[in-house]
Amino acid sequence: MHLATDEPDALYERAVAEGATVVREIATGRFGERGLVLSDPEGLYWSFGTRLPELVRDEHGEWRPAAEM
Repeated sequence: MHLATDEPDALYERAVAEGATVVREIATGRFGERGLVLSDPEGLYWSFGTRLPELVRDEHGEWRPAAEM
């Protein structure tokens, strides 16, 4: 499950302080989005992060943020 949040860094700090298992450290992705993956006590994975910007394909078929086009 992926949940969008405007404050992934604050969510990360709170989750770690509460003992969440970090599966993937918070990081900035290719398109500027910030995200992380945590595991809950039952072993389920949860993905949190900012929304991706609107993406479009460039002339080479590569995904790019629409704002760059």
